[in-house]
Amino acid sequence: MWKVLVVLVIVVAGLSLAQTPQVQLVYWSRTGSGALGEGLTQLVAEFEAQNPDIDIELVIRRNRDHFAAVDAAAAAEAAGAGRQLPTIWEAFPNNTATYIELGLIRPIDDLLDLTPLDLADFYPVIFANDNFNGRLYSVPVSKSVQVMYYNADLFREAGLALPTTLDALVSTARALTLSDGDGDGLPDRYGYGLRPTTSDFAYYLFTLGGQFMDDQGNFVFNNATGVRALEFMINLVQEGIAFNGGTNFLDGPFGQQRFAFMVDTSASRSFVEQSATFALGITTLPGAREGDIGIADIQGTSLVLNKNATEAEAEAAARFMRFWVSPEAAGFWTQISNYLPARVSTQLDGDFANYLRENSNNTAIFRQVDHAAFEPQISTWSTIRFDCIERAIQRAFEGLQTPQEALDQAAAEAALVAAGTGSCSG
Repeated sequence: MWKVLVVLVIVVAGLSLAQTPQVQLVYWSRTGSGALGEGLTQLVAEFEAQNPDIDIELVIRRNRDHFAAVDAAAAAEAAGAGRQLPTIWEAFPNNTATYIELGLIRPIDDLLDLTPLDLADFYPVIFANDNFNGRLYSVPVSKSVQVMYYNADLFREAGLALPTTLDALVSTARALTLSDGDGDGLPDRYGYGLRPTTSDFAYYLFTLGGQFMDDQGNFVFNNATGVRALEFMINLVQEGIAFNGGTNFLDGPFGQQRFAFMVDTSASRSFVEQSATFALGITTLPGAREGDIGIADIQGTSLVLNKNATEAEAEAAARFMRFWVSPEAAGFWTQISNYLPARVSTQLDGDFANYLRENSNNTAIFRQVDHAAFEPQISTWSTIRFDCIERAIQRAFEGLQTPQEALDQAAAEAALVAAGTGSCSG
């Protein structure tokens, strides 16, 4: 279907030049230019071809510009400027929580009218990540999950099996580390690569059985499990078997063979593939125990609906959302973006099923998605994750505080930020 998309759109457009679409939707996206922007444009064109009574004005911006535009439009509306926000736009869960608090968006479960069979077809973790206060407020657009990338050539040359536990991760990193042969004081090659970021920390925290918040809304990432997770990361670097990438992306040094394997998001795949000059492998995350798959941090944006949309616009938006999560559309989008589809049945779609059979790397995200968790869905989370937690992780890495001290400070600050009574000290 997608190979004949351009011809189909041209034919439909030619047949309907004299027709005026009954409903116009404005869609703001953060996909940016390049392959993702082009792919999204194709998807919108295909939807319009199938639904000639709906016209979508697609506005594509870079991530920062997108959220700046949304914030400006929301502020203008609050100041009495009338409707400024688009009909639908992309949002992270913390943004969605903010928009709910401000009364900017509406729930969509009643519009989508999902049957029990539909609901059973959604990946539970993805569906839960779009639910707030028991209501569905969004559908996934750019959800990614962490996986393990590895230099298959180095593993083959060393005769090593892939690590399937955290203990094996350590021993494998040791085995693949090359000692300092050039006298620069650093290993010629590290076994593993990581970053002192909240996303990396989340993998170890979740895998060891921890969480950021408990069911009562208390921040608990500073408990014994959280401290153990942070100590695990720091010990890898201190032993000299893990490359510390700071806050920079890891695809570059991985491609330069500065280390042999790493954990990164499925959305990073295209960048990793461009950097790799060796046989690249992708697999699931090492777990806490043998037989367990590690728990990945799932992140990304979803599509939300303006509360002030007319009923006609809301129904048209619902049709687009149902189209978006259909196996055909989701399969096309996953192939070009490496983002997760919402439905399990996407794997059964003809074209996408062929894609999965082409390479075992293509199936890694589907084996991982059933072993994933997400970060708190609260409006203040962006500030907490970057300014409280990530800075605490970095202080611990730099030896300025012990892991316990750093996480205790971050948890105390997070509680103040969430309550609106304080900030992160950095």
